[in-house]
Amino acid sequence: MIRCENLEKTYGSVNVLSDFNLSLPRGAFCALVGPSGGGKTTLLNILGALDRPTAGRVVLDGTDLTACPEKALYRVRRDKVGFVFQLYHLIPALKAWENVLVPAVPWGSAGLKERAGSLLSMVGLAGKEDRRPGQLSGGEQQRVAVARALLLDPPIILADEPTGNLDRASGRKVMQLLRRLNQELGKTILVATHDPGVAGGCQSVIELGQ
Repeated sequence: MIRCENLEKTYGSVNVLSDFNLSLPRGAFCALVGPSGGGKTTLLNILGALDRPTAGRVVLDGTDLTACPEKALYRVRRDKVGFVFQLYHLIPALKAWENVLVPAVPWGSAGLKERAGSLLSMVGLAGKEDRRPGQLSGGEQQRVAVARALLLDPPIILADEPTGNLDRASGRKVMQLLRRLNQELGKTILVATHDPGVAGGCQSVIELGQ
C-alpha cells in the first residue's frame, strides 16, 4: 500500500531524510517514532502528497507520487489519503458536521450531510453534530477530525501526533477509534507519535532519526 525507495529530503543544507526505505502492506497499523526534528512530519507530508522528496521514489496504493504532475497529486490527496493532525485544525465558526464536510468543499459537498452525520455517530458523537469546536472537549474535537479524514473514504489514514494534545483518557479513546478503523474497515494507518504507549498499541513500529 505504501512504498518508499531511497527517499531523501533536504531543506537547504539540512538533511531531514536520507536513504529511507519503507514497505507497508494494505491494512497495516504502524507507529512512526523518533525524536523531534527526526523527520516524522516530513515523511507524512511526502506520503500524503503535500510535499515532494528531494530524491527517491514514493508509491502510494499503486500510484507513483514522484512521477505525478501537480494536478494528479490533488486527486491523490482527495481519493487516497485522510489526514489527522495534533491540533485538530477545525474551523471554529462551523458546526461539527460542517467541519466534517470541509474536504469535499472544492469538489462539492451536496448530498454528503447525511454521511457526515453517520461518521460522527460512528466516532461516538451522535447528538453533537450541531456543536461548534468551542463546545467540544479536546478528545471530541479530535474525533471530529477523524470523521473528517474518513469523509471521502480514503484507504490510507496518516495521523500526526493525534494524541499529543490530549489527556491520557482522551488519547486512549482516539487510538481505540483508529484501531477500529484498521480492524473493521481495513484502513492502512500510519501514526507519528512520541508516546511509547501509543506506539506499543500498533502492529509495528518504524524508527526515524536514530
